[in-house]
Amino acid sequence: MTNFFSDESGQDPSVRREQLLRYLEGSLSSHEQEQLSAQLEESGELQEELRALSALYQTVGSSTERAFAPGFSRRVMQRVPSPSGARDSTGNFYEALHWAFLRVAVIAVLLTTGIGAYNAGTYLQMDASQSLVEAIMGLPEVSMESALTYDFHDDTGE
Repeated sequence: MTNFFSDESGQDPSVRREQLLRYLEGSLSSHEQEQLSAQLEESGELQEELRALSALYQTVGSSTERAFAPGFSRRVMQRVPSPSGARDSTGNFYEALHWAFLRVAVIAVLLTTGIGAYNAGTYLQMDASQSLVEAIMGLPEVSMESALTYDFHDDTGE
């Protein structure tokens, strides 16, 4: 006969407590109940643990009231979306977002290239004093005369 409920067998104490709670509920198989009864006769420590759990079980059992109709938890869980469904919708959202930003990026690159090509073409047709890079970027021609035309003073009268 194996020492089913003892710490010497290497069993986790939480598993032992679960077995003792199942004993209190009356949900152990007949074989498990026989094993536990035999070990309870041999171990005072196990008897003490059973007494403590029994007192706790009775306290909790007497203090809880049935506030919900049977099947309440099942009905609630049916309304909660499954985690796999949540991951799928989130994945679909991020995939759609990726494609939207990719389209915007392609359009931005095409517009920038088009504007640069237009500016470069205009530069080549004109006899301008700007460099090709300035023309492509659409920078205004800078000279001392154009710089002096800007009004750098505050119009508030100060």
